[in-house]
Amino acid sequence: MAEPKNESEGSRPSTESVAIRAGSESAGVITELVERLGLSTVLLLGAVYFGYQSIIRPIADSYRQMIVDVAATNKFLQEEIRNNDDEDAQRVRMITDHIDRLENKIDKMMELELMK
Repeated sequence: MAEPKNESEGSRPSTESVAIRAGSESAGVITELVERLGLSTVLLLGAVYFGYQSIIRPIADSYRQMIVDVAATNKFLQEEIRNNDDEDAQRVRMITDHIDRLENKIDKMMELELMK
């Protein structure tokens, strides 16, 4: 049976060792930031980042989606209003045609009554 190779022998490092290295590298970056900017500034930046990611961004995303939904609803309503306007115009034309025909019939009846 072959024994597992050590990292020093050229094999791939385990995911656990990669995670430990990444954690120590990020800890080193954080330590460097604290040394350069000061603890209060780093804490403030962390709080701002957390506030943006956890509070402001979700609210902005929901408002953005709401605006998109309202715009889509407005377009739909505008189309429905146009359709209703067209249908109403057709109804008005039909009614005026009926009124004209009735007026013509009344005029003919009046003429016939006057002729008697």
